[in-house]
Amino acid sequence: MEILQIAKGRLKISLSKEELTEYGTNLECLEAGNASAKQALEVIFALVEAKTGLQLTGAQTLIRLFPSKDGGCEIFVLNRERNPSESIPKHSSTCEEHSLLPGDSSRAGFYLCTVKSQRELLFLAKSLYSLGVVPEIFCDAPESAFQNTDSSLPSSSVFYVVAHGIGAAATLLEEFGQKVFFDPTPFLSEHRKKLSSTEFPLDKAAF
Repeated sequence: MEILQIAKGRLKISLSKEELTEYGTNLECLEAGNASAKQALEVIFALVEAKTGLQLTGAQTLIRLFPSKDGGCEIFVLNRERNPSESIPKHSSTCEEHSLLPGDSSRAGFYLCTVKSQRELLFLAKSLYSLGVVPEIFCDAPESAFQNTDSSLPSSSVFYVVAHGIGAAATLLEEFGQKVFFDPTPFLSEHRKKLSSTEFPLDKAAF
């Protein structure tokens, strides 16, 4: 389990498929929100609380769940009861935690990511939106692939995602692509199709 501190009172918890199995649940159960999923989340949150000192349980805790590429998931947790002036306690060495607050500029820059499925594209877009980053998305499919189809996106496309990342957003972008030392959008705009809000409704990708 990896715990990423996004901001005060806000965490991202990453769990692999194997780790979900160890906690007696899986991605489908978590998405369904059944009784076994709730029990598993109680165990997971108890472990996170023990490692971070941050209280996660309570009526003012908001949870967002997204699937990851390996069959696991990423859980975004926001504790709305937290005092913004309160500092996060130090963690033990056993906690795989990375402090990447929005002000951390160590990884700031443009990132170019290549994804080959709509599922990964939606996951990446949602995750970036959760961090306050709006990506630009391009596709290598010809213009004809978008005409006279019920589906807005060709299933066999390769998608290119460009975003300016900093802190936690940069860490996420590094999982899908690499940092580039220039803005690649002019080149992609000339040689690839930029997806419009109709073809890929970014507002629906946001949560």
